[in-house]
Amino acid sequence: MSALSTIVGAALAAQSAPPDLGRAPALDVPGRTADVIGQGAMDVSINEKKSETALTYSWRGRVQSTSSDNVTARVDQSHFSARITVPLGGNDNLLAREAFDGLADGPSLTLSWTSFGTQSVDPWNRTLNPRLGPVADEAERQCLIRVNSTTPPAGFDATKCHDQANDLVNYDFLRTFSGLSIARLNRAVFSPVSGYGIEGSIGRTRFNYRTPVSLAQNTELRRQFSVKAYGILFPRDGVSMLTGSARYENGYEAQGNQILCRAVVANPNDDCVSAAPGPPRHVEKLQLEVEYRRTFEPIPGLGRFAIAPRIAIDAMSGEYEAELPIYLRLEGAGPLLPGLTISYDSRHDEVVLGLFLRRTFSF
Repeated sequence: MSALSTIVGAALAAQSAPPDLGRAPALDVPGRTADVIGQGAMDVSINEKKSETALTYSWRGRVQSTSSDNVTARVDQSHFSARITVPLGGNDNLLAREAFDGLADGPSLTLSWTSFGTQSVDPWNRTLNPRLGPVADEAERQCLIRVNSTTPPAGFDATKCHDQANDLVNYDFLRTFSGLSIARLNRAVFSPVSGYGIEGSIGRTRFNYRTPVSLAQNTELRRQFSVKAYGILFPRDGVSMLTGSARYENGYEAQGNQILCRAVVANPNDDCVSAAPGPPRHVEKLQLEVEYRRTFEPIPGLGRFAIAPRIAIDAMSGEYEAELPIYLRLEGAGPLLPGLTISYDSRHDEVVLGLFLRRTFSF
């Protein structure tokens, strides 16, 4: 899952094209860096704990659509993605020399595979889809009111209002005249989509530490890996996503910085440093995580935004963390998509504020 989405969308995020009969839903895996519109994405995230840049490329596998009769269809789609992450060694100071050492210090490669599937009847058939009738009837009523008003909609008359609500029902007509939000309209028309997948990640990280008293500098490169299994649900509303996952991590963690000094301190600026006092510690985690994503309708004059709250708990240690990213696509803004994330973890008992920029692109 941390494979994708703005998914997103933006990331995001979580909005995708609603499934239609005989057509594959445009879905991606629930990570935070790929793009459901194109096939690739680039992200830069910056905060006081960890800063990194990532490149993601994704492939959609063959779509299979089967039907045992003329009224139902089953659509299945597979997805594969590859992601390379490079740390920005300067943390929140991108001008530091270490910020350019990421390729040598600790790149990681993440591969993921996801399978999506949905089954539904023809959503535009009023007989087969009982939720459609009331919505179409209201759209017809509003269409007729508009036709008889002083500002009738172009190209519509009473006959077309009736036909569009009964024999030629389509999404654009309902969106224009039903008065429903996108989420409520999607619930009346579409079927949910579910998926499952696996993800593996391997990389190495450089750890720097000092030997107490002598202050000798030491560097160690340690390999880290993780394996994850996850499940995904896209509800009928077409603008949200719920995921659950279990991830096993085997890696290393740096010791916290301390003030270390030589045996004899003549000048504190020269004889004392802030550094990790020893080599990294080996850690294992079994992280259980739940994430919800939701995009909202545009705010006039501002743009569209989305949220992706997440909570995770380590089954081995009992430690937990929570995160709330907020994605924003400003009206008339350029290709950079800004975002804000607020996170908390019980181990350090502190709240961290981070900023990120996303630039999506298609190949």
